[in-house]
Amino acid sequence: MQQRKRFALANKAFRTDSSGFTLIELLTVIAILAILIALLLPVFQRARKSSYSSVCLAHLRQLAKATLAYADDYDGCFALGFYRHQDGFLTLWTLHRPYIKNETLFLCPLETKPIALSHLERLAGMPLMESDVAVALAPNWCLFVNAVAYPDVPAVSLSQMVYPSDTVVWFDGWLMEGNRARFEPGSSVAARHGDSVESLFGVVIRQSRVDRLQAVALDGHARGFPARLRPDVAREGRDFVQYMARPVALDGRSVPVWYIQGGMYHGKTSFMGWPSRPDPDTGRMLLRCYPRPFYCEEW
Repeated sequence: MQQRKRFALANKAFRTDSSGFTLIELLTVIAILAILIALLLPVFQRARKSSYSSVCLAHLRQLAKATLAYADDYDGCFALGFYRHQDGFLTLWTLHRPYIKNETLFLCPLETKPIALSHLERLAGMPLMESDVAVALAPNWCLFVNAVAYPDVPAVSLSQMVYPSDTVVWFDGWLMEGNRARFEPGSSVAARHGDSVESLFGVVIRQSRVDRLQAVALDGHARGFPARLRPDVAREGRDFVQYMARPVALDGRSVPVWYIQGGMYHGKTSFMGWPSRPDPDTGRMLLRCYPRPFYCEEW
């Protein structure tokens, strides 16, 4: 009997000692976990963004190699940007497809809303005679002649590039509407690789941090460029606030304006120059890119 009593008392003591966490202890653990998550989440996000940036950089290098491979097969000439084919038109993207592994090279994982090439049909007024593809990396249009708008312009030759290490060929960008009257789509830089900027109800009041964008030159080297965002509002004086209109992308989005910082492209909103075109004054062909220093060659 006494042995049973001793066993019951020991069992009761065991149950008392293993009763679990109190409410205060549980709340303390939850608070500590919340603090750790708040501290580590930005680190994980930066690591993920850094890995995506590496993927974008690799895509840019592959596109530069594909561009040069095409030029090697066609007497050192770059592909046409746009040209007529039967009752529609084709783009430089389809011309470079045989030189790339897959169409994901036209994308950047950091861009959640890439622009489909089918939006070009609205500007061209004719169907796109190639499989539709979404793109997030833009070309330098001064290298790829728009034969739809300028059918008599010859293709640009690689030998005409005086500064290949300073001439960007592909970069982070949006496809823009450009000149609708002559079907001249454009592109602007899209900084995707840095810290996001602060906005109030979707309107950028000020630039709090500097973002980064990536580009690849003709010689194959790729690098990042710092970029500064133009605020959506500009204050003149003490009380007057002017709202700046955002440019319109091919898919109808109003995209922010980024300015390249540093180097020969400082203050530019794109790495591209003017598409090759005839000079209305002299009748000669003009090839305008942004190397050092800016120049305008006649050929």
